[in-house]
Amino acid sequence: MDTPSFEHLLVTCDGRRATLTLNRPEALNALSNQTMAEIIAAADWFDHQPDLRVVVVEGTGRAFCAGFDLGAFGDEGTSPAGGRVPGDTGRLMAEALDRMATVTIARLHGHVVG
Repeated sequence: MDTPSFEHLLVTCDGRRATLTLNRPEALNALSNQTMAEIIAAADWFDHQPDLRVVVVEGTGRAFCAGFDLGAFGDEGTSPAGGRVPGDTGRLMAEALDRMATVTIARLHGHVVG
């Protein structure tokens, strides 16, 4: 099973357990439009892994997540996930995570916003 590759996320999977790591430590793992679109894609990939039972979500660096990337609020148009920027993308991300059939555990540290 090949795990997907992303710019702002790290994904590992050993069959029954997967890890989704927010990987923007220089931005305290703030959620950009691209990061949220990647989370949507990762959630879809997790749902297609028949043996997967749990996904652990964590962040690199000194913060789990600092919330929305405020620079994204100036973006116009549509996001990579197809929603308006950034509110719809955040909603689509939350819905994708909620739809996941696996148990999801958040491994929190540092700043936890959003």
